[in-house]
Amino acid sequence: VEILTPHHLHAPMTEFCAKAGVSGISVQKPMAHTITDCETMIQVCKDERIKLKLYENFRFYPVYLKAKELLDNGAIGELLNFRINTIGTGGPSMPVDLKSTDWRLQIDTCGGGPWIYDDGIHKFSMALWLMGQERVEKVYSWIDYFTSFKDIPSIIFWKYPSKNNDDPPKFGSMQFTLAPNLYYPSNYYGCDEYIEISGTKGMMWINQCTSGGNFVSKTTQFPPIVVYKDGEVKVYGEDLPRDLRYSFINSTEHFIAAIKNGTDPIYTGEQGRNLCVF
Repeated sequence: VEILTPHHLHAPMTEFCAKAGVSGISVQKPMAHTITDCETMIQVCKDERIKLKLYENFRFYPVYLKAKELLDNGAIGELLNFRINTIGTGGPSMPVDLKSTDWRLQIDTCGGGPWIYDDGIHKFSMALWLMGQERVEKVYSWIDYFTSFKDIPSIIFWKYPSKNNDDPPKFGSMQFTLAPNLYYPSNYYGCDEYIEISGTKGMMWINQCTSGGNFVSKTTQFPPIVVYKDGEVKVYGEDLPRDLRYSFINSTEHFIAAIKNGTDPIYTGEQGRNLCVF
C-alpha cells in the first residue's frame, strides 16, 4: 500500500493498513506530525510483521546515487561541510491545484510549512545521507514569511556530532531562496537544488534535482557533479538520466524487491522517525 495523503492521515492510515494485513506499507515523507505518531507506526508494523518504508525519493535520484558513491570512495577526503540551496522559481512548472496547495498551508494537515517541512524533508535526508551521518547535534534557523503564508526565504544551520574529541568540526546549512520572477522551466515543482560539500582534500558540487533535465542541464556550466581535488577539476555523471521521475521509479522498485526478498527498505520506519527528529 502506498499512503500518499495529507500528512495528518499518515499515522492512522498506517495503523489501519497494518492491522488489515497488507504485506508492505510505503508512507510518503514526512512520516508523521509527531515523534509519538512515528513510534506508534513503527510499533504497530512490528506487531503485525508488516514491512514499513518511509518514501523519500531523493535517495534514489541517479545523480545523487553517483555522488554518494564518489564520496564514500574518498573523492574529497573526510567530509566537513554540507550546504544546499533550494531556489523557488517562477516556472513554468507542473500545475498544482488549489486543494493540494491548501492543505500544505494548514498546520493541522501539513504539520509545518510547505517549504521547510513538506519539501525540506528531502533536503534534511540528503544532509544526513550524503555526509554519512545519522543525526545532528544542534540546529539553528531563521525563517521568514515573505508571502505571509509560505516559509520562505529561510536559512537553517546545524552541527553534526563528533565521534572523538579531536575530530574536526562538521557543519551543514540549508537555504531556501525565493525567486518567483525567475524563468526556470521544470517538469515538476517550481524549484531546484544546488549542493556543495567540502572535505579535507577537495570539494564537490552537485547541480540540480527537481528541475533536472531542463535547459540548465544541457549547458556546460552546470554538469551533474563537479569535483575539485589536488588542483584538478573533474566532471561526473554526464551519462546519467537527470529527470526526477527516475528517483520515484528506483525507489518504488527497491521497495518491491525489499518485500520479495525480506530485506530492509530505504528508509525504514526508524530512519523516517530520525528525519522527523531533525
